[in-house]
Amino acid sequence: MALASKNFVQASAGGTRRVSPHSVWSDRVWKYDHVAPGQRDSHAQIDWGAIENLRSENLYDHGPTELLEELRTFVDSWINEPLESTLGPGSLSGVEVTLRAMFEWMSDEHVMSVGEIDEEASWSYVDWLHANYEIVRDDERVGGRPRQLTHASAYRAINTLLKLYEQRAPMRRAGVATVPERPFGPDSTALSFVVGEMGLPRVGKLQPIPDEIALPVLTAAVAMIGRPASDVIELQSRVLSGPNGLANVEYSGGQGEYRQSLKTHSETILGFQFGTSSDDGVPWREPIEATANRTMIDGREVTLSPIQQFRRLIISVVEACVVVLQGLTGMRAHEIISLEAGKLASDGSPECLISRQTSDGAFEVYLTQGITAKGGRRKAKWVVGARPVGTDYEPPTVRALRVLAQLLEPWRKLGGRTALLVSFRAAKGLPKKASSIGKVMSGPLTFWQKEFAFEYADLSGVSAALHGEHGAYWHIRGHRWRPTFAIHLFRIHPKLVPAISSHLQHTSEVMTQHGYIGNDPSFLDAFNTARVQFTARALLQMSSGLAPAAGSAARLVDKFRDELRQQIGDGTTENAQDSAEEFVVLHGLNIWNAPHGCCLMALMPDKSRCRQMSGTAGWRRITPDLAIRTPRICAGCECLYVRKEHEPYWRSVAEEYTAVLNAADSPARRAELRVSHSRFTVANALIQRLSGPLPTDSEKPSAN
Repeated sequence: MALASKNFVQASAGGTRRVSPHSVWSDRVWKYDHVAPGQRDSHAQIDWGAIENLRSENLYDHGPTELLEELRTFVDSWINEPLESTLGPGSLSGVEVTLRAMFEWMSDEHVMSVGEIDEEASWSYVDWLHANYEIVRDDERVGGRPRQLTHASAYRAINTLLKLYEQRAPMRRAGVATVPERPFGPDSTALSFVVGEMGLPRVGKLQPIPDEIALPVLTAAVAMIGRPASDVIELQSRVLSGPNGLANVEYSGGQGEYRQSLKTHSETILGFQFGTSSDDGVPWREPIEATANRTMIDGREVTLSPIQQFRRLIISVVEACVVVLQGLTGMRAHEIISLEAGKLASDGSPECLISRQTSDGAFEVYLTQGITAKGGRRKAKWVVGARPVGTDYEPPTVRALRVLAQLLEPWRKLGGRTALLVSFRAAKGLPKKASSIGKVMSGPLTFWQKEFAFEYADLSGVSAALHGEHGAYWHIRGHRWRPTFAIHLFRIHPKLVPAISSHLQHTSEVMTQHGYIGNDPSFLDAFNTARVQFTARALLQMSSGLAPAAGSAARLVDKFRDELRQQIGDGTTENAQDSAEEFVVLHGLNIWNAPHGCCLMALMPDKSRCRQMSGTAGWRRITPDLAIRTPRICAGCECLYVRKEHEPYWRSVAEEYTAVLNAADSPARRAELRVSHSRFTVANALIQRLSGPLPTDSEKPSAN
């Protein structure tokens, strides 16, 4: 179908309605603030003009007016009035790609409105995906990556069409057409359809970094943040400080006073003697030379000046710190990037590093606090180390945080930045002005770690199979440190599974088991033992009735508590745990834990809301459906049992939606946020059951 050319600007009052702080309804590009720190672009966005068919006719300039309004309304409602999971800014680019494919199909099939997408048409869409999705476009021939129909891309395409059907209620209220029938039939789910009907199986668990690579890389990184890091910090201080220091000399295009200072400090760099980091008295490296050759990770050979060699040392220490933090904490890239240095403490600690003593006073536990964007932007804390009280031991992760705080402090001041990590924007030399200091992006963190492994880790003992075509260091991926970390802790003790899941900010221990630790036969027995022990402890707590609980399942537990006590006791006897574990094994019970609550679906499989929604409910299904399960789905599920340990999660939810509602700039806008108000109400109700009333009604945010 050839579409008539037009330049659409919505004429109605809705055309100027603000969809985000940066965009109004009629804009070609809708921009949103990122949720996850460390994103390359300043904003997440969806470009309606980039949604094109294979004839390069785009939706904004050439598409049917009605279709543009329908898809705009769909995206807006998915963000602000979702049936379940919210469309986050980080997913907008993927939705844009999916809508592009959908627009191509609709153009080929002469479908002018989503109101024409019935069940038969949805199957036509699947046939089109198989036949046309991988057609190479003109812009992709120039250098873009051609599309591939994989499990991930097919899931996104199918799930978006199902979401288009699910969002029909708010779309109707907005006065646009909606999908009349559930695509692919009444019991369809994106996951089962992509795997079963399209034959695109999901790839297995995220693979850890092999031990024979991870251990040498971590060993080299821990060594680098010791004496080498201290030397680099000291040398940097000499280069930058004093009346002739680079930090105190005005930059004038590389001429005059600055050039003379550069020459002086090149001499300082050349004369610096590096210390020893071992008992043999040998310096950890030779002095910096007038010129030095460096082999780049891509094979190029370059010659470095003293200043350039010094710059490389600074960057190498930063890279080592990132390896230590990701490898020994399992934090995601954006979580590390979110850490704030603030005003450094007297011991050089950044603001994001805090310590607490255990209740028995035996240990000092270190935590770092930042932002996680997984499942929605929220504040989070991670345990990063511990030491016996009264000792001077410094955990490597704590050392890494302090090194980053001190090493990058002059550059943060130069750039006027507060983030713990900053980057050098210029390709050579040291930063000279504020614009030379930039924020760190998530993508480069993995490259930094590859580069560090290439230059400093001894990987000569790695098997030829792992070296492959590009070298063993190519196995280093920032996100792969997470399963590496999880498996390491699991090997120490299987009982750590709940702690591992909580530390990694997983929404379920099921994700920790299947997605990170996997079904290795050597792990299964230990994993099952840990599960039995946790389930038994939870049942004992339920039978005692002493601890507060909330959620729909709490009422069921209250109703049958006496019967539960008859079966396993009230937890006061010496062998209570053993009796409870025997009961759990005998009846094959499992209680699945997550930061937001416990799932008791093993006791009532047919009541599981996530299984009902995915069409997979049944007496044999006793684990949550992770493909669609979210805390919001759980909040309305009869299987949810919330304990005191889950209260921090719901408090963070209440704080998040309180901020959203209080930021609304008009009564009309607050009324539009009824979904946010509803979620605040749910969180508030759970908190009250656990801890008593929160604010009075007059203090609570209102939807009006």
